[in-house]
Amino acid sequence: MDNKIKYAIIAVAVILIAIIAASSMLGNTSDNDPTHIVLTVPGHTGEPETGFNPLTGWGNGHLNYNPLVQSTLFGSDENGSFVNDLATDYSISDDRLTWTVHIRDDVKFTNNESLTAKDVAFTFNEAKVSDGELDLTNLEEAKAINDTTVEFKLAKPQSTFIYDLRYVGIVPEKDYNNETYGANPVGSGPYKLKQWDKGQQAIFEYNEEYYGKEPYFKQITMVFPEEDTVLQLVKSGQIDVAEVPISAYNESVDGYKLVEFESPRAQGFSLPYLPDTGLTTADAGSPVGNNVTSDPAIRKALNIGINREEIVNSVYKGFGKAEYTGVDSLPFANEQAKITDNRPDEAKQILEEAGWKDTDGDGIREKDGLKASFEVYYPPNKQDRQSLATIISEQAKELGIEIVLKSADWEQFTQKCIHKQL
Repeated sequence: MDNKIKYAIIAVAVILIAIIAASSMLGNTSDNDPTHIVLTVPGHTGEPETGFNPLTGWGNGHLNYNPLVQSTLFGSDENGSFVNDLATDYSISDDRLTWTVHIRDDVKFTNNESLTAKDVAFTFNEAKVSDGELDLTNLEEAKAINDTTVEFKLAKPQSTFIYDLRYVGIVPEKDYNNETYGANPVGSGPYKLKQWDKGQQAIFEYNEEYYGKEPYFKQITMVFPEEDTVLQLVKSGQIDVAEVPISAYNESVDGYKLVEFESPRAQGFSLPYLPDTGLTTADAGSPVGNNVTSDPAIRKALNIGINREEIVNSVYKGFGKAEYTGVDSLPFANEQAKITDNRPDEAKQILEEAGWKDTDGDGIREKDGLKASFEVYYPPNKQDRQSLATIISEQAKELGIEIVLKSADWEQFTQKCIHKQL
């Protein structure tokens, strides 16, 4: 056990309307091989329901995320800058509608087949029509020009298309099956899926045929626990690295060290700025907009009326910092864009002047017969999000705004909250 580094991580994330601190722990297991690591990946970012298929969401959406099993055209370095992975270079046409990417000629999949531009084109064309998380609607077609050149045709110029090229792991056209691939993925990345015990863990081992830099860890075991069981796994010594819930931030565990990192990610809740006109989303039929939050006075009052520092200290036990713009910690942050919060009297004045008054004495303001009340959803298995939603609703109540809290699973959450921009 002494061969392994013993750590615990607290990843500090900040939020726009409040603050969040996400916590992790790193320690040791009974496996003394220092090149083997066991870590928890809890919550909705953990185990993918459809398996390790990049066309249905695996590896999508995070700048420094590596899908492990699959290669991507581009990667990210430790600073978040784009670097070549499969790609050797790329160019963009003068009209910005054609992206041409040249790729390596020395890459093989784990089935010993060579990876060519045909596989890249197939991957993106398939990802466009798959039920995945990445929006590729602007991609008209990906086409292999030769074995090492692929051409991407866009419907309109898109400077952020480089992110799509960064996120999608490449799958083999010959052996891809949308129904079965996730459980038995074939890729060209640094690792192979050795074992997947659905609902429990996934074990990845080093791909000896990998073309890139050999990673330090030769085996990665991802464990997918419920949040409230993570600390017990740490205390039992079954985990090397664990993201722990906020209830464990001030816990100390023998053999583990707490390490704190600042996250550039700002978390919080946003409010619909469109009114509810009866419009619904085409896919899910969810209503678009909200007649309360579409009033700028409601949003302004909440922005200056809540107390972010109180949230940090109460919910996150001081492990976090107030976020005012969403990009406070990033190089392009604008100090002049920051507001001063914890000004409830001014917030109330904004509401009064906008016509939001409590005329019936129930503590909730009204305007033209409409109550200053709206719903906020949170996932039931995330203690930090529930606690955050609770304290914000309490602070909003002091301003005369009612926030009705709703617990929902991630499928419901996606339809009700993302479509309604909550």
